[in-house]
Amino acid sequence: MIIHTMKDRGIHAAALQETWAVVPSGRDNDEIDGFLIIWHGETVRSCNRGRLGVVIILSPVARLAWEARGELVRKDREGRVMTVDLALEGQRTLRLGSAYSPTTGASSDERQAFYEEMARCSAGGGPRVVLAIGMDGNASIGVGKWGDERTPGRRPGRPVGPRGLRHQNDAGRELLAHMSVQSLCSAASFFQNRHRATWVHPRTKQPYGLDHWLVRQSDLGRVTNACVRPSLAVASDHAPVYMAINTGRMQRRQRPRRVGARPANIAALRDPDTRLKFAEKFGADMTEWRRAQPLGSLEDRGAAVRSTMGEVALDVCGPRLRTVEGWFAARAGDLRKAQLKRNLSRRQLGPRARTTPRCGQ
Repeated sequence: MIIHTMKDRGIHAAALQETWAVVPSGRDNDEIDGFLIIWHGETVRSCNRGRLGVVIILSPVARLAWEARGELVRKDREGRVMTVDLALEGQRTLRLGSAYSPTTGASSDERQAFYEEMARCSAGGGPRVVLAIGMDGNASIGVGKWGDERTPGRRPGRPVGPRGLRHQNDAGRELLAHMSVQSLCSAASFFQNRHRATWVHPRTKQPYGLDHWLVRQSDLGRVTNACVRPSLAVASDHAPVYMAINTGRMQRRQRPRRVGARPANIAALRDPDTRLKFAEKFGADMTEWRRAQPLGSLEDRGAAVRSTMGEVALDVCGPRLRTVEGWFAARAGDLRKAQLKRNLSRRQLGPRARTTPRCGQ
């Protein structure tokens, strides 16, 4: 059923939790229609019903990426955490994980031990590793604040966004603490979603948001959609969480190029004739402006003086020579003479000239 859904929806990977599967070797693989099923769970059944167990299902494309990374699998000893590495373009890696947290009835020490194992299985790789962990957290983490409600100033990354269910418990606060330390966030809490609950209590009918896709806060921009999708559900009391993530290279946002006025060759004003021509043209242009704007304010006059001065200087003096293509080639002889003159002066001054600090350069 799950593999048929993955085929129909074009889903490349799935992370399942609480499968109750017993895996004698600790990990085992199955193949169905080219899809690879990687099992991890208890080696010996600890109760009649079964407990724990996580699974990662890879499509044929994702399977090839996993094999390109050497079929690497990290797992814990209890059957709660497993991660696999998938090769991406540009020597990058997608570290895909499945994690099943202890229930709310477990002790805080058990949960902390689980978080340590999850951190161990997902650690390493640096910024070239994109992390995505599908998790049954068994904890209510609540929601974060909207942008206008947060403290002004620098805003550090946050583990949870403003979308979701507001209920929070002690286990949820411990999970949030772990996410903050590891710089993780719940992707679905940052996207608007008609469905918020992933599990409903069978007796009280109280809805809870227990399941998450965890990504690094720095990679949240890669996520294009994350939401609860009951339509993808199979025979389970949990609603699945769907996430679409861009695994390609992220381009840094380009700042708009500042386009200013072309610099004029102000050095040309040393020539008396050029200086006179500049003064005459500037005076004529300002006289024409005053005729056209007889009621202009003082601020308008100042702006006109600044803009007219730059335009006249560029027109009379020409552009600065360094911006002209071929400037160095055209003046190679003059530059060579200046170099020879500098070297001669250094030899005449002696070795002290080479140790004198340069100022104003």
